[in-house]
Amino acid sequence: MQAGAGLCLHLPTLGPAGLPAGCMVGFAETGSQTGLGDIAPPCRPSAALLLPLRKASAERRTICHGEVLDHGRIVPSRCCGAAALRGWQARQHGRQEESRGYRSPKIVPTRKRSHAIAAEVLVHQLPPDCDLSLLGLERSELADVATVGGKHAAMLYRVVCADGRTLILKWFTEEGTANEVSAYALLARCCVPVLPLLGHTERALLLEDLTSSDNWRLARDQDMEDVAVGAAVARWYRSLHAAGREILLTAPHEAAFLCRETDVLDQEAMSWTGEKLGLHHQAWRLASANAGPLREAMRALPETLNYNDFHWSNLALSRHYDEAPQAIVYDYHLLGIGPAYSDYRNVLTAMREPATSAFRESYGFVDAREATLDAPISIIVALITAARRPVLPSWAKVCVQAVADGSFERDLERAMALL
Repeated sequence: MQAGAGLCLHLPTLGPAGLPAGCMVGFAETGSQTGLGDIAPPCRPSAALLLPLRKASAERRTICHGEVLDHGRIVPSRCCGAAALRGWQARQHGRQEESRGYRSPKIVPTRKRSHAIAAEVLVHQLPPDCDLSLLGLERSELADVATVGGKHAAMLYRVVCADGRTLILKWFTEEGTANEVSAYALLARCCVPVLPLLGHTERALLLEDLTSSDNWRLARDQDMEDVAVGAAVARWYRSLHAAGREILLTAPHEAAFLCRETDVLDQEAMSWTGEKLGLHHQAWRLASANAGPLREAMRALPETLNYNDFHWSNLALSRHYDEAPQAIVYDYHLLGIGPAYSDYRNVLTAMREPATSAFRESYGFVDAREATLDAPISIIVALITAARRPVLPSWAKVCVQAVADGSFERDLERAMALL
């Protein structure tokens, strides 16, 4: 037989497989090997029934009502209706059962069924106890789900909806780490600007994706030098601190779930930290002996809500503005209570000139007592926090150097004068 010649099998007795009598199934011979099409007969046909047909496997031929043979594959014809399509799917199932080990034709699912299967697969990429309906989403709305990353006992997922929206799902791996859900609610009640919250549960937040938002963008490192950004960040912190003073004065129970950074400040923690980090300095021993009075002096200062974790990667900026951009600081897992100067110092260490000058000018007055006490206590708290981590963070090395070079001792002496 010459290469490229085609054959057609007439299979008159394959009714149980779903193929009607008179159905024609094609296969082609290439070189010295013969390859059957997607349907192979369960019985050997008579040689007298073999009829030569050139290029049969390359043609599109109708093999029964509502079906065509397309390049060796049986598929529904374009003109078949819904009832015929259902019949074709039933016959395909019968062919698979009858073929018993032969390669059966691929079932081409309807668009609705394929989307439902895809949505089911996407849901399994999310945590098993994540109920999308509680967040205002349905499985049928999903077009894609991807893991963005995770930090601070939370996982981030980018959820793409069928209508083109992209959302960020923040899932807290343990219920005890989900204080950020309560923090969002508290800030919203206090009218502090936050990113739009599209849905939430006790362990999840559904937020707008800043990478595709029409109104907001993620900040960049170079924004930390921008004068307009420095002023915008100061406006957000003024709003946070004003609301914090009000809520702690009128309804302190609403912030009862929040902690103070100085809660870690005690003699035992300082002694353990000194041993682990090798802080065998007179100033550290003096601070350790006065840990209680230092902590109480900080508690005696006016308090507000503290963000505690400023960095450009936690900052959103408005995409469009007339005179000045708007800034929103997000990720509230470290939201706490303390003096306003704690945040003031935190922002200044993360910004660069001329943005730092713009921040100072826009923020306004700071309490000198807060600044004096904060100078040594912020170093103590930072070193206690860093010592608890498996690897010492790079930012903690600056604090260790401050203890070693004597600057911590000078700040401690000024703070002790206020006790």
